[in-house]
This record gives sequence, structure tokens and C-alpha cells, in this order.
Amino acid sequence: MNMLLPVRIGVALMFLLACMPGFQHASAATLFAVVTERAAPGAIEAAHRHLASHPQDRILLRTPAQLMAAGEREVAQWIAGADTILAVSLSGDPARRMKDGLARHARPATAVLALNGEATLNLMTRSRHGRLAGFPPELLRQLASEAPPQAALRAAELEPAARHWLAARRVWQAGGVDNTTELMRHLLAPGTPLADPQPEPTLRLRAGQRELQDGAAWGNASTLGLRERPTVVVLDLANMDGVVPAALCRRIEELGQPCLQLLTRWGGASREALERLPQLVAPAKPAALVVLQDFVVGAAEGREAVQEAFKRLDIPVFKAIRLSDRTAMQWQLSPDGLPPDSVQYRVALPELQGIGQPMVVAALGQARRDPQTGIENRPPVVLAPEVDRLSGRVARWLALRAKSNADKKVAMVYYNHPPGRQNIGADNLNVPDSLFEMLHALKAAGYTVGGVPGSPEGLLDMIMA
Repeated sequence: MNMLLPVRIGVALMFLLACMPGFQHASAATLFAVVTERAAPGAIEAAHRHLASHPQDRILLRTPAQLMAAGEREVAQWIAGADTILAVSLSGDPARRMKDGLARHARPATAVLALNGEATLNLMTRSRHGRLAGFPPELLRQLASEAPPQAALRAAELEPAARHWLAARRVWQAGGVDNTTELMRHLLAPGTPLADPQPEPTLRLRAGQRELQDGAAWGNASTLGLRERPTVVVLDLANMDGVVPAALCRRIEELGQPCLQLLTRWGGASREALERLPQLVAPAKPAALVVLQDFVVGAAEGREAVQEAFKRLDIPVFKAIRLSDRTAMQWQLSPDGLPPDSVQYRVALPELQGIGQPMVVAALGQARRDPQTGIENRPPVVLAPEVDRLSGRVARWLALRAKSNADKKVAMVYYNHPPGRQNIGADNLNVPDSLFEMLHALKAAGYTVGGVPGSPEGLLDMIMA
């Protein structure tokens, strides 16, 4: 027998195995990734899946808070020891620290993928496909939009680094554990192709424990037990935790009002759901909307369309805030309530869109350190008294809408400057005329205003009497 035959067969088998996708990644690799607290649960599950089939690999996950809390030596070890670095949605101080760490500690051969964060950090992306450093920042910004312009897509197609960045971002943006697992697999074995993103639900309609998804949700809300009654809708992102919207709906229902959770993907899915909300929830009648989404609903491209949808709905719209950067105790003891750099996207931008009366309903929970990846997952804690307060406010607004105008009590507060009973003015504006017109408008709308004098002068005499 030829003694070389078994050796040749063994070599051939090893070659065949090496050509198979599951065996192309045989050597150990290390991925260091910084993801937001919101993305942490999915990233943890994806990492566990990958490590179960590739135990030789190492995945280090951290949140922006962990990145900021770590010492310089520890950050240097994380970055210098990684074969690939993933940075998602980093801005402000975490982005600055990551950029500094990459410049000082990353090995020349280390691949970097930065998504959805500050433009200067995104442009530090580099891989075997090249570097993004020379790619026009404006084109990269356009590629990050929900519907990139054709000119930007053509430019990316001509630039391998931009083409790879866009493909990787699409997989991340698709959401879900399957897509995150695929992205991690690819980053740990960059020589293997990146699979196309798998579709995840973009719309979920939930009542209690029952749920409808995507196309099945349209026209089928009655199967969730909804009836032709005024119903409160709680809007949140489909990839967020389900604890907070469920708690809000549960309390609203305890106060006697039906409640429905509307969970959508960011951007176009949110816009479409709100533009067609009456058809989506029929036979229920939208009576109020509680919004947990931050920034603007519908993203920048759909901002104005959502504003018009709010006008057509003509219902009260409330802002509920889920704190991801303060515990309940930190929030209660803080002098400012919200971190100053979060007021813009939690209060100001929603208010400009017509989403008002902001109230904190959940805060950062206790840290749970994942032993395999080292990330601290801090699921939110529902603040029961604040949920009660918001639910009670919604109930009172609905009760107010059901009252006749004649039974409503309205207080008019006017501005007088300089202070004093005799100074009925507002920096030379005509306050008596304005009050006079407003009182007559209220009277015409059916409000009980009592005896209104026949002239602004008479009203002024009444106020000053």
C-alpha cells in the first residue's frame, strides 16, 4: 500500500474543509466593539451565538459609559489588542476618546468600522478594502440617510472602502440578532464575504400579549381585541425594550382607557404608521398619542410629514422620556433633571414637532456585567409614580375633550411689566385688546365667560378695579 496515500487524502480533505464557509475562519481573532446601551442586549446575544460556534475568538463589548469610565491603560489594552474595532453611534466625549485611542493605540493592521456617530470618527473607518479618510464627508452623510441619493450610491460603488462601509452599515441597520451575528462574524473573519441583511419587522402592533407584524397588522387590529372606542397609542421603536411601553399601556388601561403599543423602525416606518394611524388601528379610534421615540419621529426626511399627520389626527401628543444615562436616584438628586446635552433630542426637537409635556417614566437600571464580553447591560427601570402621573394626565386630557366647552374651566394668565396692578402691559404690547379678543373668541366657541365688557377699555377698568 502506498504510505503517502493517506497523507494525500488528509491534505485534500483539509483543503476542502478550508474552502467551506464554516471553516474559512479557523484562527483566533479579537473584536472590540463599543455599542449603545440600547443596542447592548442584542449585541450580547449575537456575541454569545458567535462564540458558541467559534470559541477560539474573543469579543469585547463596552458601552460609551464604560469607555468613559475606563482608565487610559485599560482603553489602550482594548484597542491595541483588537484585530477589528467596531464603534457605533458615538458622539461627544465618547467619540473624542475613541478617536484619540485609535490614533494612539491601534495597530496599523487593525480594521476599524465606525457607524452612525460623529463624521470625523466614521471617516476613520479602514479595512482590507481601503480607508474612508479621503471620502467626501458630505457623501458619507448622504449614504447614512434612509434613502441615499443615487449620486452618493454611485460614488460609493466606485470606492471599495465606501462600498464596504455601506454594506456593513446596512447589515447593522437591519437590526435583529441574526444580522448583528453576521456582522460580527464578518469582522472577525474579514476575508469572508458579508451576507446581505435579513429582513426584520419594521412595524409591530401589540395589545397585551398579542401582536401583529408588518403587512399582517394592516386591517387586522380587531384580532387584537380592539373595539370602536377612543384608544391611547404608545409609540416606541421596534428594537427597544418592551418593558416601558407595556408598563405605560398597562397603567392607562387600569384607568379605564384602551391602549395599544405601536412599535416601528426608525424613520419611514414611523412616518407611514402615523400618516395612516386611523386605518392601522381601526376599528379603534386614536384619542391620544404617547411618544417614547427621541429626536424627531420619521427622522429628518419625514419630519414635516409627521407634523402634518399630527395636525390631521388632532389629538394630544405627549413625550415620555426613557433615561439611558441616569439612574432613578441620580435623576431625583440632579439639579437639572436631564443631562444638558440630551435636552435637544429629548425635549426641544420633539416639542418643535408638536410632541409636548415631557415626563420621565423610566431610568437606567442596575448594571449586569456579561461574563463573556464584559459589557454592562443596564435595562431600564420603570418609575411607577411617574407612569401614574403621565397616565393620569392623559386620562384628564381625554376627559377634558369629552366635556362641553360650557363646562370647562379656563384660566387666562396675562403678563404685566413692570410688575404691579396698574401695569397691564407687555413691553408696549396691547394686552387689554388681546384679552378682549380672546374672551370674545371663547364666548363664540361656547365657553362660559360671564359678562364681558363692551370694549377693551371697559375690560381694563374691570381688571384694575
